[in-house]
Amino acid sequence: MIELVSTYYQALSGMYRQWYQPGQFFEAPAIFLISEKPMPVLSAKYDPRSNTYTYGVDMADTEAFKEEQMPVQPLGLRSNERLAVVKCKMRPVIIVSRAADSWKDKQRRNDECFLVAPVYSFEGDREKVGYSPAFIERVKAYAYNTFFYLPPSANPFVKESFARFDRIQAIHKSWLQHRPVKMTADAFECLQAWLYCYLTWAPSEAAAASKMCDLVLEYREEKLKALGIS
Repeated sequence: MIELVSTYYQALSGMYRQWYQPGQFFEAPAIFLISEKPMPVLSAKYDPRSNTYTYGVDMADTEAFKEEQMPVQPLGLRSNERLAVVKCKMRPVIIVSRAADSWKDKQRRNDECFLVAPVYSFEGDREKVGYSPAFIERVKAYAYNTFFYLPPSANPFVKESFARFDRIQAIHKSWLQHRPVKMTADAFECLQAWLYCYLTWAPSEAAAASKMCDLVLEYREEKLKALGIS
């Protein structure tokens, strides 16, 4: 809602590298969606004579995950676990959750992690084609429930991009590399409202529960109408 939110970002300084706040930008290794089936997993063969492991890659389907295998102690893998070979990329992410509550039960304890929404640039490069202007306008208009438009900014620097709700994932605190930028309270409230609409079965119910959701849906209806999308 770039017309309704005057300022989307605020620059951070001082002790911002100690902060982990909702709406804050970081760089982190975002994992790609696992769509391949069967999927690649690490294989390990143990040689008792040399007390060493030889590693490779196997393809595993659903049934393979149900099979017991020898635990792989150097990797901390139990007999019913597999180490998936997944693609990931360092990219901007936005924290969308609070810190997890601290807890401990016997040998188990909480992890210092956050839910983050990966951010994707509209730009193309040598390896990928950029997005079309028509598609960008649809993202601006909230045409897709999994995309949230992020306008460009020179100071603080943010590329024209979008956050993907269908790629939200947990990232450990140790992998979050701080960037000196954060969404403003109004902008992050818009993101929360659109995320809430995505997570609910009926956006109309979300609108009834939240004034910002109502504003976002009204804005969406107006913009889609202007684009000739019903």
